[in-house]
Amino acid sequence: MGALRLTKAIETGPFLLPEVPPELTYLSFSSVQGRVTSISHPMINVVGAATLSANNADTTIRRVRNLFAQNNTSFSWRVGPNSTPKDLDQRLIVAGLVPQQILAGMALTNLNVSVPASPPVDIREPEPQDIEAVKNIIEHGYPTPTQWARILSRSVLQERKPGEADVRVYLAFVKESESPVAIGTSFFFPDEPVVMLGGAATLEEFRGRGIYTRLVAHRLEKARKEGAEAAVIQAVRTTSAAILEKIGFIEVCSLEVYHWYPDHDGKKA
Repeated sequence: MGALRLTKAIETGPFLLPEVPPELTYLSFSSVQGRVTSISHPMINVVGAATLSANNADTTIRRVRNLFAQNNTSFSWRVGPNSTPKDLDQRLIVAGLVPQQILAGMALTNLNVSVPASPPVDIREPEPQDIEAVKNIIEHGYPTPTQWARILSRSVLQERKPGEADVRVYLAFVKESESPVAIGTSFFFPDEPVVMLGGAATLEEFRGRGIYTRLVAHRLEKARKEGAEAAVIQAVRTTSAAILEKIGFIEVCSLEVYHWYPDHDGKKA
């Protein structure tokens, strides 16, 4: 699979998350994607995959910024290798967004990989009645605001609508706990044999035991059996990127992340 297809999948993958109107919706602007909630958090309200021109970039950036300003909510904009125009990063800074971290866009094109053994972990997909358990593990495993955990759990567990990505959720159990101790999600592109590894989280007291690695391996195995030819992910370089590299993922691009806060100058109020 070519590098261009992989990098496009990496940039657009975060926007495969199904809507939960009116709590989670997407921007209606052309040439840019973005998810919108009433929660003021730059890692929840995410904009990216922009294919703007020099003529409409500044206008679109202002429209996006003004939308979040009206809602009094912060957001982030991710700039990847296919984002245009080429000076988009400088235009975002002029508009009041502030550079934050750089994510690693990683890909794996051999899904039949061997993953090092780890302590026994039971992994299964949740049933509809498990929505509260899914919400709790999202809330405390990342951690993340309770409201976002509720919205996210509804999003990934709801019945898929025509044209939406196929979403799979996996819960990890260990013998010391009756409740799940970790969660991982997979998003299958509707028109590409590619799986996007979405968010994964482990409760703090169970970290460092290889559970995240087992969740990655399980998702890759399931994806391969369903016909996926590659897996992609936006990884944090200081945490998951190193683990994924050991499994065989390689960094194929980087994504610059810019934050904006409601006071309009990029500084958190």
